[in-house]
Amino acid sequence: MSDAPADLLPPYQHLKTVSRSAIGQTWVVRDTRHQKDSFRIIQKLDISTNEPSLIEFGQILLSHKAQTLQTLFKDTASSHKIYGYFSEEQSFYIVQPMLKGKSLHRLRDLDQGSIVSVLTDILLMLQQVYSWGLGSCCLHPID
Repeated sequence: MSDAPADLLPPYQHLKTVSRSAIGQTWVVRDTRHQKDSFRIIQKLDISTNEPSLIEFGQILLSHKAQTLQTLFKDTASSHKIYGYFSEEQSFYIVQPMLKGKSLHRLRDLDQGSIVSVLTDILLMLQQVYSWGLGSCCLHPID
């Protein structure tokens, strides 16, 4: 079985599988339509059912997640955005920017001012997310 379905590859070129679980996968891809800033993250969620009402509910959840992420980017004055989301049968996909950064354990390589700046950004983002009632989230280092 391939890491990414063939139907996602144009316009996306699969580069790396970041995570895999019983209900989904996350990939790093390159959008071949763009020269600059072409790296994306695609999250896929699979619902193991043929029940139309559950598939419709999954589409509503996907739309809500995409809108929530876009609001988060807007509220934190981020230049990032959601590039798209779509469904295919029982699979749901969201295309997001790949936010490059450093793993927290690598912060020790930075000067103290940079460390404070990075940690402040992280705390502001978490404060915003938690104010919406989110209790947990998944963050995956790419390195």
